[in-house]
Amino acid sequence: MVRRSFLVPPAVLGSLVLFFALRPVMLVPLAAQQPSPPEGDEIAVVDSANNLKKILLALHNYHDVFGSLPPPALTDKADKPLLSWRVAILPYLEHEHLYREFKLDEPWDSEHNKKLIGRMPKVYATPGTKEEAELGLIGLTRYRVFVGKGAAWEHGKKLKFTEFGDGLSNTWLVVVAKEAVPWTKPDELLYDPKKDPSESLGKIATHWQVGMSDGSIHTFRKLPDAKIIHGFITRDGREVIPFKDKQE
Repeated sequence: MVRRSFLVPPAVLGSLVLFFALRPVMLVPLAAQQPSPPEGDEIAVVDSANNLKKILLALHNYHDVFGSLPPPALTDKADKPLLSWRVAILPYLEHEHLYREFKLDEPWDSEHNKKLIGRMPKVYATPGTKEEAELGLIGLTRYRVFVGKGAAWEHGKKLKFTEFGDGLSNTWLVVVAKEAVPWTKPDELLYDPKKDPSESLGKIATHWQVGMSDGSIHTFRKLPDAKIIHGFITRDGREVIPFKDKQE
């Protein structure tokens, strides 16, 4: 079998080289080839939203098992607050082993329980700045709840979602507070309908963030006015909340 080689004449080869050399080349910017990574502030907001989603899911799973939300605080027989609801939902955050290490009949700062403060699950650490990271390392969290008459949480009560007459999508369940507290401490935001609750709220980077009772996350660049916030905090106030204030 004879193989034939096909040679391109020099004149034709030169034309081909010239043709490809003169063809316009479309350069695709790197930014168009792959999505840009989010900025630092945006990363913190996304990470915090993921934390809140995990916390809300744990609360829903707790509700499925026990038929109600946990009380704001685990108490002794004399109704003295001992440990936070954050401890109560540990088994539903895949931290059952840590939960079993607590002495549930002792306060958060007992000789035994205070040793566990430094082992705060990462989900309770608010992301963002170096200062925020330092808070997490010493067991401080800003994921807290409003507690008071008419709110999603009330002292001494294990509330059911069926008691949320305003609807789960209209009721705040967990918020990012301004002040951080030890994660095991039953120290929450006292709800007073006569005060402006926005003073208790804190930011993740440049945004405010809350977890709704239906498991969704609302992120605000600008907080609604105090009247609207009161409507979000109460579970059965029958307030009318404008649609624009519900948007994330």
